[in-house]
Amino acid sequence: MARLRKLNDALRDEVANKSAEGISSTAIAAWLLDVHDIKISRTQVSNYLREVKAERKEIAQRLYAASAAENANEDLHIIGEIINKFHGKVVKSLKADELLVANKLADTLLKYISKRIDLSGLNMDDDAKVKQVNDIRDEWLKRLK
Repeated sequence: MARLRKLNDALRDEVANKSAEGISSTAIAAWLLDVHDIKISRTQVSNYLREVKAERKEIAQRLYAASAAENANEDLHIIGEIINKFHGKVVKSLKADELLVANKLADTLLKYISKRIDLSGLNMDDDAKVKQVNDIRDEWLKRLK
């Protein structure tokens, strides 16, 4: 039996694409035999796809980590500036015993910060971050082809 590692890159990409389309390892092994006259077991296909998934996940995590670190500093800086602006207004309102105004300012600040964090992706769990990066990468790869 042939090994997937020995197949050319284009054929390995086709195997990965078929899996992404939801085609089973058994069907992919049958397709390799029918179309390319390559006999590979479904277990070998499955193992290969598991390796590809792990590699892509690692790449996506690295891409996300770099992107998140770059954007997080900017986002946190913007949030810090907004907090400083609102802080002065809230202190003035509290000193003037305008609790309603201070409460509304604090509520507005909280809403702004929450929205900014949502948009930046800082509150996403790791799997969601990886999926988002994978989706973006896949979209760009499609455009490049």
